[in-house]
Amino acid sequence: MKILVTADIHANLEALTAVLEAVKGQYDGFISLGDMVGYGPDPEACIQRVKELKKHTRPCILLAGNHEAGLLKRLPSSWFGENARRSLKNTAPLISWKTRFFLAGLHPLYFLSEKTLLVHGSPLEPATEYLRGGSETTISLQYLYAEGFKLCFCGHTHQAAIYYADRGEYGALYPKQEQTIPLDKDCCIINPGSVGFPRVFGGTADRETELADKTHFPAYFLLWDTKAHTVTFKAAHYDARPTNEKIRQRLGTALL
Repeated sequence: MKILVTADIHANLEALTAVLEAVKGQYDGFISLGDMVGYGPDPEACIQRVKELKKHTRPCILLAGNHEAGLLKRLPSSWFGENARRSLKNTAPLISWKTRFFLAGLHPLYFLSEKTLLVHGSPLEPATEYLRGGSETTISLQYLYAEGFKLCFCGHTHQAAIYYADRGEYGALYPKQEQTIPLDKDCCIINPGSVGFPRVFGGTADRETELADKTHFPAYFLLWDTKAHTVTFKAAHYDARPTNEKIRQRLGTALL
């Protein structure tokens, strides 16, 4: 089985559409690791598009992230930075009450199996903690291994990465596009990167160059082959300029 794993769509309909078109017919299941709303201009349309996937993908698992929590007042506005607070305030009128009820039923943590955990942030703080490869990530890997998990998929940082524990050693991989990585470590935490608003933290020059080109902007995701026990990191490209113009019109800022 192949599962399309996404995170941090952030109401970017053009990016989401590019991803779904890029791998059309290539996957059986779908996972969104939270933050479908916030920052972007099309929260309602993105959520409806993702909900449509439930009709023909199995499994189809949708998590809540910190932006859903902020929208629903489950996180105080003081937790967020200035841009995120402004975005959530301006996003609220763009989302129907029916969609709010739908979002209220989602959670930031999901047990896919006894060996696989899905979270938005981290296993210990599913909605809010960032895993960036430091001591916080080592603690999460230790927890997962002790609890018998081999895989954990997360989002939240907007950076594609694999953090792993293997025979008492800890490490990190920052994959390139189309790189297929075997899941052969004792325990792995896997971040597909962000669909809607990718970022670079200490990344390579070519990735920074890619993010600078708004006419050919990347939306990051991965395909998980559960039979081959591999993940393949991917990017779909689209013109981000119309998205940015909608952000200016609807949310009063430019973020891409």
